[in-house]
Amino acid sequence: MRELQAIARENAPIDTGKLKQGIGTEVTRNTGRVGPRNIPYAFRRENENKKNPHKKFYMKKTYKRGNAVVKDNFEKAYDLVSKKIRI
Repeated sequence: MRELQAIARENAPIDTGKLKQGIGTEVTRNTGRVGPRNIPYAFRRENENKKNPHKKFYMKKTYKRGNAVVKDNFEKAYDLVSKKIRI
């Protein structure tokens, strides 16, 4: 999850500030979430950014890059477990 948080912060529209620092992770028993917490304008920055239009959809970009990270981590975990139980 920390890798995804780092990717989201890297993609954030501004290098410093509440939006970037507000990107956090939340892990429950069955799911994990990454994204801005308690930032009222976060949704607007995701979809609209006149000052930095290339930074629009920063969380969508995180999702796309994150899929590869999650898949890679899952495969590594599977390999580890399968070696332990000799599948």
